[in-house]
Amino acid sequence: MESQVTPARFLLGDGPTVRDLYLAVASRWTPHRQRFHRVAPRMGEVMRRVDALPERQDFWAERFPFLGACAS
Repeated sequence: MESQVTPARFLLGDGPTVRDLYLAVASRWTPHRQRFHRVAPRMGEVMRRVDALPERQDFWAERFPFLGACAS
């Protein structure tokens, strides 16, 4: 998937889609998120953008909070 990410803000263009949200949620199911950023940096940038969306902050805090140092 990493090789398919083009230099856009999100996976399919300039606006977030369900795919972007799914990527960010799925990445929170594992303690290996930091490694994900190292091996798939373009997708990691998309995750960071989705993480930072103001309209998702309550969602992240309530449903998928980061525990420990896995936020990178």
